[in-house]
Amino acid sequence: MSHLIASEWYKLRKNGLFRIICFFMVAAAVIFPLFTYWSYPKDGGSGITLTGIEMYVNAMMMNQFFLKISLGLLAGFFISSEYSSGVLKRTVSAGKSRGQVYVSKLMIYSLGVGLTSLLAPVLSVVIEILMSEAGLLSGFGQPTGISTIAYVLRTLGFTVLFAAAFASIAAFAAVILADNGKTIGFSILFFLFVDQILHSLGNYVPLFKMVYDYSLFKLFTATIEFRMDNSDLFLSIVMPAATFAVFALWGIYIFRRKEIQ
Repeated sequence: MSHLIASEWYKLRKNGLFRIICFFMVAAAVIFPLFTYWSYPKDGGSGITLTGIEMYVNAMMMNQFFLKISLGLLAGFFISSEYSSGVLKRTVSAGKSRGQVYVSKLMIYSLGVGLTSLLAPVLSVVIEILMSEAGLLSGFGQPTGISTIAYVLRTLGFTVLFAAAFASIAAFAAVILADNGKTIGFSILFFLFVDQILHSLGNYVPLFKMVYDYSLFKLFTATIEFRMDNSDLFLSIVMPAATFAVFALWGIYIFRRKEIQ
């Protein structure tokens, strides 16, 4: 199992798209605060009235959007592409159990998604601290009802947790579709629009409203709030963990029975 994980980690590090996504996240983390500063009205001097924590919240919202796109792209080129290239067939033929192959690939894929999802928020904090120290912002700011450090650590932790949950769904789709183009198209459309569809249907059908209220998509948005009530906090821990476990088991089940060309 350790050899499989090491092999998948090597393939992820050498994956060109993974490197591009990492570069894009770093670039977005640098460009976003600079663009905000240049476009925001100045307070009479060189600074703007925004605080660092307000810019961080905006960066987290941007990061959630980019995460939904990168999920599908990486799933298509890291998982589904190995069907057509014959890599999966050679790996399975080498005597490795399909369950181990899928688990190792899911672990490294989830790790890759988690790493890319952290790049922009972490760099944003660093850049906004520097901008605050330089007098370009109205200080870093203090969230309402929670310490700054606790808020940043909480949002980063939930980002990784939800990224892993979303990755398990995208990996499951990649196994079902077994085609990088279909996986990319389906995953991007699903992650970008499913929450809006559920929210809209929830206005007319109570069942869909309940599904949306307990869905990962609404809970993920709620993790950015400064204050979370106990129920949202509990659900934001349990739902992603349960989702990861369920889709991991489903993925193993499907992968074991799927014909690999």
